[in-house]
Amino acid sequence: MNSLASLQDMLRSLGLYALGRGGLIDAELAAYGVGFEMIEDEVGELESVAHPELATGWALDLHEAAVGLPNRASVGEWARRELILRRLIGPFPSTLAGTEEALAGCGLLDPRIKETPDGLLVSAGGIVPGMTADQCWELALRVLPAHLPAFAMGPTWDEWDADTKSWDERDAQGRSWTEVALVRGGHHPGRLHAQPL
Repeated sequence: MNSLASLQDMLRSLGLYALGRGGLIDAELAAYGVGFEMIEDEVGELESVAHPELATGWALDLHEAAVGLPNRASVGEWARRELILRRLIGPFPSTLAGTEEALAGCGLLDPRIKETPDGLLVSAGGIVPGMTADQCWELALRVLPAHLPAFAMGPTWDEWDADTKSWDERDAQGRSWTEVALVRGGHHPGRLHAQPL
């Protein structure tokens, strides 16, 4: 029942007003009803701001900022909510699986970690929509163990040589060096070195 119907029911039970005849009281109640509807909409929006599962528009912007994500307004609301909620799940256990789950909360799809004597080698199957590899890598460095050097591991030289693309074709893809080094199936050999924070 909307506000106008509630007002009319309350006043009708009093028997003091001639309602529903198009008189001044009906016009006044209609104006109150519109005002109350605006207030109810604002209250509903404020309630949704508190919960990422219900948030839309600018409320999602606020939730992304609160968990350290860039604004991803160009992405569907469900995808935005999913990454926000994934970041809120932590803290993650300090295990390989826990660290990979934390990396997934940084926007890396299917993240993998390999520990070597030189440090951690990190790769991903892809990047979530609305983020760049550079943004994901910056967030990843915040969740990786600070006492170990981390490297984004790209393809080996053999994998690079096996790729038949020309340099012009590779450049035309418009991928950053971080993306090439981090995302499996990238087209640049070597490691992107990052100092632990």
